[in-house]
Amino acid sequence: MTVTVNATATATSDGSAVATVSSTNLTVASGATSLLVWLCLGSYSVATLPTSITVQWDSTGSPQTMTSLGNVVNTGTGYFFQVYLFGLLAPTVGNKTLAATWTTSCLVAMDAIAFNGTATDTLAHCFPNFTSSTGNSASATVTGTSAVGNINVAGQGSNNAVTSLSATGSTSVFLDGNNFGTGGARATGASTVAWTGATAGTNQWAICCVDVAVSSIQPYATISATGTTLATAAAINSIITLVTSTPASSGVGLLSFAAAGTQIQTVINSGANPLSVYAPSGVAIGLRSAGQPVLVPVDGAVGIIVTSSTSANLVTFLGAFA
Repeated sequence: MTVTVNATATATSDGSAVATVSSTNLTVASGATSLLVWLCLGSYSVATLPTSITVQWDSTGSPQTMTSLGNVVNTGTGYFFQVYLFGLLAPTVGNKTLAATWTTSCLVAMDAIAFNGTATDTLAHCFPNFTSSTGNSASATVTGTSAVGNINVAGQGSNNAVTSLSATGSTSVFLDGNNFGTGGARATGASTVAWTGATAGTNQWAICCVDVAVSSIQPYATISATGTTLATAAAINSIITLVTSTPASSGVGLLSFAAAGTQIQTVINSGANPLSVYAPSGVAIGLRSAGQPVLVPVDGAVGIIVTSSTSANLVTFLGAFA
C-alpha cells in the first residue's frame, strides 16, 4: 500500500496585516483519510508573532479543528516568521471552507493538501517525524525521516522569495511571494528525504518537514486468537481476517471506526474452538451491550461494520451464534 494525493488546493491564500485567513480552494474527494495544511506567518517584530492559532476545515459548516504537527520560528534580525504544519484525520468530503485565526495581525500564506491511504488511528501515526531547522543563507536545508510508501511534506518561510523547494522525487505545491517568501512541496517517501529550499540571495529562513505515513491496515491477514476478554484479545489489523488458532474462550478485537471507517470487517474462524469477536472498547454490536462479543463457531464467519465510536452493526453470519 502507498499514500496517494487525494486533492490539492487550487491556489495559495495570503494576506497582509490580518488576523484571519480563509479559502474555498480545496475540494476533498471521497476516500480521503487525512488533510495537511501549511500556515506561514510573518511579522516585523518578535513581540507581535501570532499566538492562539486555530485552524478549521469546514469552518462554516460542521467545523473540524486541526491539530498542530509542529512549527519552526526564525527570530533573526529585523524580520520574524514561523511555519506551521497542521493535520486532520478523516476530513469531511467536499468543497469546504478552510479557515485560520490567531491573535495579532501579521503576514500570512496558507495552502492545503489531502491524502488517501494514510494511517487513520492517531495523528501521531499518520504524521510522524516532524523535523525543522533555521538559518541565514541562500539555501535552506532539512532532512526528514520517511519510508517507502509514504509521502514527505516540507514547508519553508523566508524574508525574501523562495525560488524553489525540492528533494528527490518531489513535486512543488506552492511558491508564494506576495508578502514574504513561502513554499510547500511533497516528495516520494524513502528512508530519508533531504530537502533544499533556495532563496533569492542570502536570507533568513525557517524550514520543516513531516512524514505522511501509509496505513498499516492490511486487506487480508491471518492471526491467532488470544485472551478471554476484550483487553486481552488479539488485535485485528486487516479488513478480512482468518483466525487459525482459537484456544478455549479466546478472542479477537475489531478495528476502530477511526481506523477502518465503515468497511465490513470479516472474521473467519478456522480454529478448533468457538471464537469471541469483540468490538472496540465502548462500542456495542447491535443490541448487545458494550464489551459483549459475537461468538463464531468453528468454520463460521461474521461480518461487522463499526459505524461510530459507540455502535456497530452485524452484517453477515455464516454459522455464527450469539
